[in-house]
Amino acid sequence: MSISSLILGFIAVLIVQSHMVISSFGFAPNVWDPTASMMKNGFLVNFFASVTTQHVSKPAGYSGQKIESLSEEFPSDSLNSLSSTVRPNIIVIMNESWTDFSLTTDLKTNKDPQPFLHSLEQDKNVRFGKLVMPVFGAGTVMSEFEFLTGATAQSYPNGAPYTTYVKQGTPSLVSTVKQLGYYAVAMHPNLASNWNRDIGYKKFGFDQFLSLDDFKNIEVVRSWPSDQSTYENIIRITQETPDPLFLFCVTMQNHGSYANSEYKSEVRIKYPNGDYPMAEQYLGLLSESDKAFEGLVNYYSSQEEPTIVLMFGDHLPALEETLYNKLFQDGDVIDRYTTPYVIWSNLEAQDFDFEAEYLSVPYLSSLLMGYSGLPTTGFYKYMQNQALTYPVISLRGSSLSEIYNMDEDDQKKYEFVQYDIFSSGIEGGWLFRYRS
Repeated sequence: MSISSLILGFIAVLIVQSHMVISSFGFAPNVWDPTASMMKNGFLVNFFASVTTQHVSKPAGYSGQKIESLSEEFPSDSLNSLSSTVRPNIIVIMNESWTDFSLTTDLKTNKDPQPFLHSLEQDKNVRFGKLVMPVFGAGTVMSEFEFLTGATAQSYPNGAPYTTYVKQGTPSLVSTVKQLGYYAVAMHPNLASNWNRDIGYKKFGFDQFLSLDDFKNIEVVRSWPSDQSTYENIIRITQETPDPLFLFCVTMQNHGSYANSEYKSEVRIKYPNGDYPMAEQYLGLLSESDKAFEGLVNYYSSQEEPTIVLMFGDHLPALEETLYNKLFQDGDVIDRYTTPYVIWSNLEAQDFDFEAEYLSVPYLSSLLMGYSGLPTTGFYKYMQNQALTYPVISLRGSSLSEIYNMDEDDQKKYEFVQYDIFSSGIEGGWLFRYRS
């Protein structure tokens, strides 16, 4: 054996074994700013750290036969009756840093920043819930990746999944609705290259990706495009695009920071006591988001086209830590990661709900599919079934067994399913395809 072969073999062992060491000593690479990461860790350590997060390892015991048996246990629906099925336009809005503190805290203000949202609680067609996110204060791409794929943050160590884990045609909500004949559009009023969305969305199979340059009549609140003008562009796309449409939009208005001296908020915090200018500015932004959402809902209420609108927050905003320490006690770990979701429709709602107080993001797409009344793949049936027992499965830094005491066999099964998502590629796994 040559010396060069020995050296390469030694390097390979280092790469395989170094992930635990890297994690233990805090050398994880900064995927948002790789240059800063290299300056901090040094070239060699940063190289090993990056290489070890470029793949998802095959779980012990995984086989195609086990996935096939799952597809028999949870068979996909047939598309034979698709021509007679109502296929509503589906609009999904992942609202940047959007939350509702009344869901999880005792925060008191001089006025309700989201009166329209709360008025929808009286509508029997509306679904509300608490959504447990994988990140806090930042890391938007992790939340959207969990929603689109149904995978958890625990299953992929790299924080930039679109360049690392997404293959051409990776099974996702996008590939699912495209099998149902939907035209799929992604929208984000910022640079297309943010989090490499231009790469990831194309691999997911979106027919069109509209970034900031493609938006019309953009208005700016502080430094970011407003929700109001973003939603006006959503309406424009629904008018210009043939039905049925699936649209996924990531907003920007409520992005941090919240220290713009020119922005004046009318919302004041009454409890807890203290000075929280960042939080009050954020609550003013929530008020603007609420008005914009009201306009969006009112528009689709007046339309005959069947439409479903799902909105959820990607993570809590990065506000004063002194405020969070008062709002969340030491045991309120999940609440720190909880944002709201709301599903509205101008159709009569399907009788479908998980009835769980808290729900992890990977389940949200399966809830949406159930609410829509559309044919469902085996994957979403599997996820709907798992949510009944383990509604919270994804909290960054916590294992599945730590959160909801997940049974070892059930955990293995979910690991197999997630690996199938990452390894399936353009053909998709058996669980992700409809029967013809």
